[in-house]
Amino acid sequence: MVRPVRWICLGLFFVGWYGLLGCSEEDAAVPSPMPVLETTITAQPPQPTLQTQATPTPIVPTATQPVLGIGNDHREAVSPTPETPTTLSPTALLATQEARFPAHYTAVAVQGDRAYVSYGKRLVVLHNVFEPNRMYSGRTHSFLNQINDVQIIGDYIYAALGTPGNMLHTGPTISEKLDTGLQIINVAAFSDLLPSTEFATSGFYNTHFNVFNLTVIDNVAYLVSNFTWEIVDVSDVANPTQIPLDLQHVHEVFHYGRFAVVDEYRYWFDHACYRTACYGTFSIYDTGNPLEFLELGRYESSEEYLDFAVRDDYAYLVSPRSLQILDISDRSQPVALSTTQSLGGRQLALIGHFAYIISNGLQIVDIADPVNPQLVLSLFPDTHLTDIAVENGHMFIVDWDTGLYIFDVTDPANPVEVNHFHRQGGW
Repeated sequence: MVRPVRWICLGLFFVGWYGLLGCSEEDAAVPSPMPVLETTITAQPPQPTLQTQATPTPIVPTATQPVLGIGNDHREAVSPTPETPTTLSPTALLATQEARFPAHYTAVAVQGDRAYVSYGKRLVVLHNVFEPNRMYSGRTHSFLNQINDVQIIGDYIYAALGTPGNMLHTGPTISEKLDTGLQIINVAAFSDLLPSTEFATSGFYNTHFNVFNLTVIDNVAYLVSNFTWEIVDVSDVANPTQIPLDLQHVHEVFHYGRFAVVDEYRYWFDHACYRTACYGTFSIYDTGNPLEFLELGRYESSEEYLDFAVRDDYAYLVSPRSLQILDISDRSQPVALSTTQSLGGRQLALIGHFAYIISNGLQIVDIADPVNPQLVLSLFPDTHLTDIAVENGHMFIVDWDTGLYIFDVTDPANPVEVNHFHRQGGW
């Protein structure tokens, strides 16, 4: 009896076990998944929900909701109100530009008892320039860009404009659209008796390159940079226009130059450098037609001319290394009389039988003997002089940092300072 009871107990045990697990006959026929397989499934990354897989609703363009990808970034599309770009007033723009490129003194022009000196983009008029200790500054006028050269003819001021530091700025900043070229202003703009709004409309011609030298002859402006040049008709000062010319017959490449008219001739020099070789050319043209370049004579050398002056039958040319004097009595065949090393510079002016040459200082050279010029005096060593002019027995020299100096040169070998202008504080 013991053995049947044991089997009955075992049967009841297994029935109770299956009941506890909740298993039916069908459950027993299909085994449950293996624990390992179940672990593998749960380890997979979650699948995207239906909401993220659905096609997004297209953005309907409205006045306040820009369309993505059409000149707008994501921030503008999300924002219900697009951002308003910040615009600077002309005064704020000028102040920002001057903070980026500090202004310096660059040029001077003299008319009557007034001198006009440039400081960055500003041109300031100085009155009573020939009277010692009685000079005073009057009205200033802001131009479109830095003034590299200035010339006054009649009632108009012609200014050559370029970017500060003699560099062509092309980066995407506020200075990108500042203009370079020629700007013309009526002299009345500098009258202390008239409001600045009562002078004639100015003209502007954009060259899209820095203009370093300017010469106006017979209503024609010659604008020169360090790699090209243009000729502009300024007969209508309110609307200067380019004169299209084929200049290949003048010279293939103009790297730096300046025009001058003396008596019945036009004079022009240029210099160019290729790799380690440099050369300069001094040319003489007829003045019959300012738009025609009928070359009468030419002189070429290895000097890099930066400025020149002509008087009587002599031409005086300066390079960074030397002063060269040419005999031009025969305009068709200029002949070099002397080349004096160590008397080089950037600009020169003549008074009496002396040449004033500016470079890192001022050199006064006796040119009475064109074959043997002699240095008389050196002044202001290690200064950065940028312009020179001689008018009414006075010399005007511009220092890059410290302003305009005016000297009485009644005795050309011994200049006597009579006035000095330097910007004090704000304008």
